[in-house]
Amino acid sequence: MQYIIYCDESEKTGKFYGNFYGGALVRSTDFHIVKNTLEDKKVSLNLLGEVKWQKVTPNYLEKYV
Repeated sequence: MQYIIYCDESEKTGKFYGNFYGGALVRSTDFHIVKNTLEDKKVSLNLLGEVKWQKVTPNYLEKYV
């Protein structure tokens, strides 16, 4: 069985480079289901583009939560 690991670093440089706060482990057999489900949810929430906490505005906070 193969797995696909997604993670996001918290810092680009410095002492904490490479630390990450979030991640997901997805079986390769489930990849397309997970990908399509997440893309559909983003569209339904009008989140067009990369979803990042740095981009949260008061109007979009509830969507991110």
